This record gives sequence, C-alpha cells and structure tokens, in this order.
Amino acid sequence: MISLLKSILISTLILFCISTVSAQTTIHGKLLSVDGSIIPKTIISIHEQYPRDIFSGYEDLYVDADGSYRITILEPGLYNITFRAIFHRNVNIPILIIDQESIEMDLLLIPGVYNDGRYFENDEYLEWIRVIGNFNNYDFLTGIPFSLNDDGSISAFIPVTSDTIRHQVRGLGYGRLEATPLPPFDEYNIRRNRSFESVLYRNLPSDSLEIRYTPGESIPYQRLLPFNADQDWLNPGFFINFKNSSDRYWLVPIHLIRYFRTILPIIERDLTNGLTSAEQLEYMEKYFSEESTDHLREIKQQISNFFYQPNIHPQQKAILSLGYAGVLYRIEMLNHMLRQTPLSMRDMLDIGKSNENESESNLFDDLTIDKEILLQIPQLVAPTHPILSQAQTLPQYLLNITGSHTDIIDYYMEIVKNHSSEWAIHWVLSALIREQASDYKSVDQMEVYQIIVERFGEGELARRSHELFRQVHHQEW
Repeated sequence: MISLLKSILISTLILFCISTVSAQTTIHGKLLSVDGSIIPKTIISIHEQYPRDIFSGYEDLYVDADGSYRITILEPGLYNITFRAIFHRNVNIPILIIDQESIEMDLLLIPGVYNDGRYFENDEYLEWIRVIGNFNNYDFLTGIPFSLNDDGSISAFIPVTSDTIRHQVRGLGYGRLEATPLPPFDEYNIRRNRSFESVLYRNLPSDSLEIRYTPGESIPYQRLLPFNADQDWLNPGFFINFKNSSDRYWLVPIHLIRYFRTILPIIERDLTNGLTSAEQLEYMEKYFSEESTDHLREIKQQISNFFYQPNIHPQQKAILSLGYAGVLYRIEMLNHMLRQTPLSMRDMLDIGKSNENESESNLFDDLTIDKEILLQIPQLVAPTHPILSQAQTLPQYLLNITGSHTDIIDYYMEIVKNHSSEWAIHWVLSALIREQASDYKSVDQMEVYQIIVERFGEGELARRSHELFRQVHHQEW
C-alpha cells in the first residue's frame, strides 16, 4: 500500500508538472484525398477534452491550396482533432499533447459512399432525399424532394429567389453523410455548423434551378469498394503516415481504449502522392474491420516492443500501458465472437481460419500476455489522469485479466477519491461494485459507496451504485 501511494504521488507530480508547462506543439503535414488529389474545401477543428476555461478554445483552421496544414497547440492536454473534407468521411483523431516540439503526419481521406440509385424507383424512398438551402432556411421538412428521370438520375427544382443560391442535399449518403453539396456550383462554402454547401451566383435562371444527381457520376470523388461491397460499412475513413514512427504512440493507445469498433490505419510509406487503386483495395481489405487476428497481434507486439524502449517519455509510456490493455480486450472480444461464429463463415468474415480441426476454445492459446505492463498502470497513470475518462470497459477488464490484483483495486479507490471526471469514476465504480458486492449485504456498507456519497451526495453515481449492487445479488440468486 505504501509503494502504491508513493507511486501515486510521483505520477501525480509528473502530471502536475506537465499541466503547468507551457510549450507550443506544431502538428503539420498534408491532407489529401486517397488518390493524392487536392480536396477543394476542408476544415480542421481542435477540441481540448478538459479546457482550463471558456477562453481556451481554438478557432477552426483551413488547409492550404496545396493540401498542407499546420496546427499549433498552445497548452498540454488531451485533444480531439477533427478533419472534415467535402465529399469525404470525417476523421476524428485523439492525441495527447505534452511537450512535443513537432509532429508531422500526412493523411489520406477516403471519399464517402453515395447512393447507387437502386431504390430510386420507389417514390417513398425518394421522399427522404431533399434539397435544402437559403431558399427555405435549410429546413428539411420543407425541403424539395427529388423525382426520377428516364436516365436513372434524379432531379429537384429549387426556386431562384435571390442573386445567390446556396444549397445542399440530405439523404444521399448511407448514414455517415448528413448534408452533401451537389453540382452545379460556382464555389463551395462551409456553413457555421461545419457542413458543406454549393454556392451559385453566375448565370442563374430567372425562375427555378435544377439540381440533378446521377449515381456514380455527380460526385467528383468516388470510393473504391472491395468485396463487391455496396454500403459504407468499411471501417477506415482515412490512412495516416508519421514521419517519426514513434509519434504514433501519442495517438494509438488513446484510439485503442476509446474506439472499440475502429482502428487507426497507419501506412509505413510516404503518402503525399496518394495510393493507387490496387493499393487502396489492398489496405481497405486489411483494415476493413478490427476483427483481424493478424492485425491485432501486430499492434500488440508493436506496443509491447516500444513500451520497453529506453528514453521513452513517461506520459507516452503511461498511455501505452492502457493501450496494451485495450488491444488485449479487443482480442478477447474477437475470441468471444469467434466462438459464436460457425467455422464455415470465418473465411467470409476474415476473422479466422476455417480449419475444421481448429478448436473453438483455443484460438488464442498461443497469445503471450505481459502482465507486468498491466500491473505498472497504477505507477504510470496518475489517478487524476484525463485519459482515464476515455477507458470505458478497461476497468472491469483489468480486474479480470489481473485476477483482481490488490494494487489495481487500491488504484481504483484512488481514482474514485481524486479524479475530476464523473465518467472516469463511473467506469471504475462499476468494476469495483461488480467485484466486491457479493461480500456485503448492503451497498451502504461498501467503502467505495461511502466515498461516492461524501464527494457527490445522493446523485447519479449513488443511484448507479444501488442499481449495480442489486444486479450482482440478483445474479447470485
């Protein structure tokens, strides 16, 4: 217990020193379409996870004409950087900024998948594809529906009520694209809500303007789809390359513990000239889902190797320890899924070999787990660290995989006592109650519950405690 408290004080001091250091970090590189072409309109948003005050926000940034971008982060902290590009999928990247001088990363954004028109003959289907704009105050309910043309395209006619027409279309994407600009246009514009629109002010007709969508032709950027896929279910929205390979570990661990249904598709080569069609298909097949045993094993080994590198930054090592737990959790979830999947379907899903002699229960028996990395988490990650609010399922998983190690339980109690985020406390509280409730007759007797009431009163966390306690005892009955 003494060693745990000592490590907590040391890690808290490290975090405090980091939070008081003011040093700019520059993130820069190229932001292009997947084939290397320039995207005509892009916007970059920077959001600090825990801003110090209401005045510490960042203005949106725009990419230069050649696709270059430059972001300057003024304070250390946990950030989300969102890249939005017209006709492409949005990309959200989490990153921990400490005292890095510069991070150079190039991104290739993947175009969105647009409607292939197979249901355009259904009037009820077309009713939900509408053009909106400044002619109707961007209101979808009063937007103008499209109608089917003989050539398979669809059209809508909007009134020309001013010398400038701004318009966008809703309903052409497959769930990921909320509003889409369409030709014709004189230029593209970004609205206050960060959506894109087409703007026309030259040679406008006097009465109405036709907006036409032709499947496979109207959108200037087309996404390649392997496996004869016809929906936007493929996982990656981008590919990324780091000029300094170790910089990836300011992002990868956070991504692993936060986004359990996505992966970070890193390409080990220069991306500034884009990818050929064959390369696009190759990498999409590799990254189409996190349910790829080879890829998960590769990530696990990379993290393990880098974790033991000399001179690694203490905070990079801290989030790596959580990232290691994150990739192990994904492997366990995959193992569970494989047990539920018939052998004959595994080749089709690309989640395991369809070997008839392969056991349903030992698919990962050869996987080595370095528990030393997991047991260092209490020493490496301060109980007040902001990254803990992102680790939703890891608290329970860490207890399971470490056999409810006492250092982990003591560490969780320190998080409940000291962390500023109720979300971080919520995940840890759930794990502790599931672990300890069977030893008590009432949740009120539990130390963790007494701490919750003392800190937060009889609020949502206390209510959640009662609910979890009842669930545990109900399962025992």
